[in-house]
Amino acid sequence: ECAPQVEAAGAGSRVQGALQYLQQWANRHDGDWKFNKAKQGALLRAWPDGSKIPGSVFSSQLLPYMQSLTGGCLERTLVQARQIAEAAQDEDEGDGDDEEKAERSALRKVRLGRALKVISALLTD
Repeated sequence: ECAPQVEAAGAGSRVQGALQYLQQWANRHDGDWKFNKAKQGALLRAWPDGSKIPGSVFSSQLLPYMQSLTGGCLERTLVQARQIAEAAQDEDEGDGDDEEKAERSALRKVRLGRALKVISALLTD
């Protein structure tokens, strides 16, 4: 089951714990992994943000983890990814100087790229 899509104080340390959980999942054949709803929820809230989930971890561990999702959690994650992709495509750079616009554009591209990868991974049989 997925945790609700709410960000709270202390989220950084939760994301760190979730990354350790993900590493354990990736090495689960060693017998050191146990499902944890809170840590899964932290991963599923943080995945669009490249500053929270490094690109290498996103591709090599998180996408395969997401492919193991089932039922309502899978559906909610797919809906979340579609919403993020739509929002990123519709978003403009807004006001600010060129540097701020470039930074917002880069962040939007990361969110869009990740959302499309999640959609692709979850729809692949």
